[in-house]
Amino acid sequence: MGTLALAGAFFQDRVGLITFDARSRRLLVRPQVGRNHAIHCLEAYQDLVLERSAHEPRRVDDSFLGLLRKPSMVPVVSDFLFEDTEPLLEELLALNATHDVFVVLIDSRHAFELPELSAGWVEGCDVETGESRLLSAEDVRRLAERVAAWQDGVEAQAVGLGLEVLRLGADAERFHHQVVDFLADRRLRKR
Repeated sequence: MGTLALAGAFFQDRVGLITFDARSRRLLVRPQVGRNHAIHCLEAYQDLVLERSAHEPRRVDDSFLGLLRKPSMVPVVSDFLFEDTEPLLEELLALNATHDVFVVLIDSRHAFELPELSAGWVEGCDVETGESRLLSAEDVRRLAERVAAWQDGVEAQAVGLGLEVLRLGADAERFHHQVVDFLADRRLRKR
């Protein structure tokens, strides 16, 4: 997110921050131009994640179209680890008619590559939803594989709808090269 925000600031584009989950969209920071504003967006997001936000994000219209007044570049950063991704992808496709939308799919399989467990059961808790679930040792062993398969499906679905997808993993050395190459290729194609 930081790389995209600072790239926007470098090119004197407006940068803002909208957070969303399965139920609602929240406008955290209105778009403005400048490096300091891009850094403010990143700090606001960090404060929100760490639950030390000085201000509560405002709940807004439940569509992205209602939030974006001027044509904008809209990178949508998510791991897409939630049920029923199709409505969001279709909303992004509709948004793409007016705005420059692309999906940044965070490949999260590495977060689910857990150490081997002896036979038995483990209780896992989803930090985003607060839901707990009992998993067998076999289920835990297959988590990374299942996450990768799910995200492969989301990527195929997005590409099938006509959305561009940048998939980023945990490899820090490749990360910046992937982002720069993707943005440079897009810039050449959009001319």
